[in-house]
Amino acid sequence: MELNNHLLENQNIEQLSNEFTYRRYLMNKVNVKKYFQELSVGDYIIMCMAQEAKEEGSCAKVYLEDIAERMQIPVYKVSRMIGVLKDRGLVEWTHDGDGSEGTYITITSAGVRMLKKQGQVLHEFYGRVIEKYGKEKFIHLLVMMNEVEEIMRKEIYSMKGEAKE
Repeated sequence: MELNNHLLENQNIEQLSNEFTYRRYLMNKVNVKKYFQELSVGDYIIMCMAQEAKEEGSCAKVYLEDIAERMQIPVYKVSRMIGVLKDRGLVEWTHDGDGSEGTYITITSAGVRMLKKQGQVLHEFYGRVIEKYGKEKFIHLLVMMNEVEEIMRKEIYSMKGEAKE
């Protein structure tokens, strides 16, 4: 509660932005990465996207462009990450037509097993966190974080002079 009272008393933009920066730093500093033994956080996100596509049925493929857009990183970085996942046998990487129509991945059975194993570890950790924090509050926090990140993304693009919606 000390933080809330402090923010209520000091509502200037500089102090709020400093506090927000500090909180993001602390969230990133919490060593959740130690729960990722065999996959990186980025690899896990890619694998989840591939699994979601598989579960949706008709089209089990995820295009690299879509991954890059969702993760907000360049396609060449996604390509590097996919190459490692492919070499480990966790995804298959192929293309439509001659490749000019896009390259995509599908998750392999080994990838499904790895994702399930990683998911269990995260379920145990975040299950305890959500239990202590409260599920409704956690959902609300995620919604608010998404809103703030969307506004921040648009502001970054507008500062660069790009019109990205």
